[in-house]
Amino acid sequence: MSAPTAHDTAAAHGTENHAQATVLVQALERETELLGALAALLQQEREVLQAGNSDALPSLSTQKAELLRAVAHAEDERRQLIRRLTGTSSTEDVQAVLDHFPAEQQLLRSRWEALLDHARRVRALNQENGYMVELALQHVRGALDVLCGDGMSKTRLYDPHGQSAPVSAHRSLGKV
Repeated sequence: MSAPTAHDTAAAHGTENHAQATVLVQALERETELLGALAALLQQEREVLQAGNSDALPSLSTQKAELLRAVAHAEDERRQLIRRLTGTSSTEDVQAVLDHFPAEQQLLRSRWEALLDHARRVRALNQENGYMVELALQHVRGALDVLCGDGMSKTRLYDPHGQSAPVSAHRSLGKV
C-alpha cells in the first residue's frame, strides 16, 4: 500500500472543509429561521398593540421570551462552532471565517447576510413595538393623573390671552 500523496491529503482536507462549512451553513440557517419566527411574532405583537388588545399581550410575551432564549442559544452555538472550526477568537470577524472556507465563501456570505437582515428587522420591530408600548403607558399615566387628581399642578393650560399658565386649582374628578 502506498503512502497518501499530497493530492490525496488536499482532497481529504477539502472534503473535511466542505463538511465543516455545511455544518456552519446549517447553523446560520437555523439562527435565521428563529429570527424570522421572532420577527413574525413581533409583527403579531404590533398588530395586537395597534388594536389595543392588551389581553393577548401576556401570551405573546411568553412566546417571545421562549423564542429569545432559542435565538440566544443558537447564537451561542454558532459562535462556538466558528471558534472550533476556524480558531478565530472573534466571531464577528466574518472575513476571517470566509477566508477559512474559500470554496464556500459565496454561500456562507449569503447566509450571513440573510442572518444580519433578519436581525436588523427584529431590532426595528422591537424598537417600534417598544415605542408603541411607551406611548400607551404615557396615556395611561396621564389618565390616571387626571382621575386621581395627581399631576394637575404640572398641567399647563392657556389663559384667555394665549399664554401658557399652570393650572392653579387642584381638583379631583370624584370621591369614593
